[in-house]
Amino acid sequence: MQSSKAAFARAPEFTPLQQINCRYFALGACKYGDACRYAHPQTTKKVPEEEFAALKIKHDTISDSRHQVPCKFFAWGHCNRGLTCSFAHVAPPEYSQRENEDFEELEDGDNGARELGGAIVQFGDGATVSAVSLRTEFYSFRLSYLPEETTSESIASWLAEVGVTVEPSKTRVATMTGNEPYVYSSAEITTTEPISLGEMRIKAASIPGGKNIEVTAVPLRIVQGSNTHTIDCRRVQCSWYRPVCTAWLNFRSESLAKRVSRGFQSGKCKIEGREVTASVPTGTNTRFLQSYTVTLSNLPPHITKEKILSVIETNNLPRNIEISEPAYRVKDDTAIAQVQSLLTDIGELEGDPVVSKSGLKRFKIQVKYAHESDARTAVSKLHDAALPFYSRGRLTVQVVISAKFKVLNRVYQAVEPRIKAQRQEWIDSKVFLRVYPPSAAFTCLKLEGQDAKQVASVKQALDLILAGCVVEHNGQAVWREAWGKMKNISSMLKPVEQAFGVFISRDTLRRQLRVYGPPKSCMKAANRLAELALVENEFRFEIPLDSDRFRWACQGGHNELSLALEPKSVTLDVVSSPKQIIIHGNQDDYEKALSLIHGANKQLIKAVTPTGKDCSACWTKAECPVRTQCGHIYCSECFEALCSSKSTTDSDLSIRCVGAADTCKRILPLSELREHLSSTTLEDILGAAFSSYIARNPAEFRFCPTPDCGTVYRVAREGANAPPAHTCGKCLVSLCTACHVSHENQSCAEYKSQIPDPRVEMLKKNLGIKDCPKCKTSMEKIDGCDHMTCQGCGAHICWKCMESFKSATDCYDHLNSIHGGIMDVPDGL
Repeated sequence: MQSSKAAFARAPEFTPLQQINCRYFALGACKYGDACRYAHPQTTKKVPEEEFAALKIKHDTISDSRHQVPCKFFAWGHCNRGLTCSFAHVAPPEYSQRENEDFEELEDGDNGARELGGAIVQFGDGATVSAVSLRTEFYSFRLSYLPEETTSESIASWLAEVGVTVEPSKTRVATMTGNEPYVYSSAEITTTEPISLGEMRIKAASIPGGKNIEVTAVPLRIVQGSNTHTIDCRRVQCSWYRPVCTAWLNFRSESLAKRVSRGFQSGKCKIEGREVTASVPTGTNTRFLQSYTVTLSNLPPHITKEKILSVIETNNLPRNIEISEPAYRVKDDTAIAQVQSLLTDIGELEGDPVVSKSGLKRFKIQVKYAHESDARTAVSKLHDAALPFYSRGRLTVQVVISAKFKVLNRVYQAVEPRIKAQRQEWIDSKVFLRVYPPSAAFTCLKLEGQDAKQVASVKQALDLILAGCVVEHNGQAVWREAWGKMKNISSMLKPVEQAFGVFISRDTLRRQLRVYGPPKSCMKAANRLAELALVENEFRFEIPLDSDRFRWACQGGHNELSLALEPKSVTLDVVSSPKQIIIHGNQDDYEKALSLIHGANKQLIKAVTPTGKDCSACWTKAECPVRTQCGHIYCSECFEALCSSKSTTDSDLSIRCVGAADTCKRILPLSELREHLSSTTLEDILGAAFSSYIARNPAEFRFCPTPDCGTVYRVAREGANAPPAHTCGKCLVSLCTACHVSHENQSCAEYKSQIPDPRVEMLKKNLGIKDCPKCKTSMEKIDGCDHMTCQGCGAHICWKCMESFKSATDCYDHLNSIHGGIMDVPDGL
């Protein structure tokens, strides 16, 4: 009888079994190595056995609860067992953004376009309005299917023949390839006047051979920059699993395995500066075999045995290491480029992808589309799509909804405890707040989330915190004209701030005092400020200055007045035109100031030039200093007051620097305004500049007459035979664009022939309301002199006779010569 040993030696090779994958090899625990009868697929990297002893782990084949555990190999896209796998094959959960993820932020662009009053408004340097177009009007168009030899000059010539003027320097011509195929040209043109899409199509069709031209409108792009509080839904986040490896470290001793596992778990042992996941040692301790395995996950795809050994102490080295192959081998830059190509096919991107700095298992990038609709399309088309470089991998695409805020450092410091108290609640609703390192004067905040309703809700709560508490009395905001110009108002505010632990800010544009801090402290401080405001009852006197008197004031006269009238407020207003001295006090103070300014013994005082730390507006030491690019210093509040007053009242709408005794006159670029103003203040100033522009151009635009509607419409051209009717898209009021009222079934002439209702004029007369003689803006005089400045068109008006003037000096001369003074002095003064 043959011995079993001899029979085994003559047995044929186990060819059929070599087609079955070895389960133990997949777990990194096959002790037979190359002599194993089962297949060892090339998806793993085997460490040469001459360097390590064989590894054996006894595995229990009895059914257990592993089917409830997700298979990590399936999640990575390369489980070789398929349906026979003992672990659950479930799709990985959708990515939920974590608060600590750090994307390298790129500065958001801001082209100065805003959507205000239902119109798209383009702002330029100095916060001036450079263009206004309605949603039905466009300045830019794309002309397709033009002849191949088309040039920008030929397009300008063709359109000029049909009455359309374009700017050749802003005309871009590109060569396109059709489907047939054939070659044609496509051009993007910019007209000098707004025109509707329908009118443009008619004019293009009238060009010789123009019936085949396709005309599409190119709306002015609104770039929502970092200074706006609006919610931005144009950012998309893409993520996919990184190509990682798993390593199995085998030890003879359980104590050695535990030491190495603890080293990786604590972060003491890192591979290429990257923390890896280490499992608890598992293994067998029998009479014949002692073997323990530590599994390392999240290893880089190019990991080698030598790199793993280099981070482990010499006396703790394992006896065997096996490393799996990564799911795919593609460089990071290549992967990003291929994913970006998929995103670009959907629509135009702004800038380059922003790559996450985190070392998590998923690779994450963010891109920003030019239009929100493209971002939504990218999610619907690309989410859960196969990766272009790895068919088993899946791409996760989600819209990231965000809103940015830029606030003063002192405001954020005052409200920070309130924000921290609500932050966990926001995190629970999957909305995350990022606070950027503060700059010299501002702190930037950013909200991010994937649920639009949740982000909007959190934004509303944050807006409420950042708005502060308005000082009111009987439901009306408490404000004194003196507070808008007084530098020494801090003598009233600082004691209140110290007593209640709050910060108080002057909102000169809205004419409000705002208090920031804990809610109860804010209420107490607001009540105290209201009490102080009721005690104060002084008048505002404005003394215009000619060039000689202004030079005298700059060279020490202002200081002389301040000392003579102390403790009353004396302000040198270099923002208004003409420059003026503002006195807050009684009639005696006003006459005393006049005697000093106009006195016969007045002599020029030795020139006093401001130091490098003095504010260019108030000529005192700058508080929270702001330095412009031209090198002039301002208090942060003075800078805001300068920008606010220029955007609404001055005949020159450009915001200019008033440094060097108002000789600088440099127009401040919009980028510089964004840098030195909070986001709320900047948007308020742009909104005020837009409102002022509409009021100053009543022949072009008008506001909808419905109260609190705020939308604008274009006025019919003078002499139009049939002025077009306009139906407001917000309040649905229909009116005539020539008469600016609704007169359905009546012509303009028929309506104008009717007698106006006298009750309206009687009511305005009883309330003391008068209309500007130029733009018809209603106004009311509360206090001060009889020189009024229309908030609509900026006209200087005599309140006595409602005559308008080009300058304040002309108005004051009129008041003194015709009406005997600039104001009515109350009885008892």
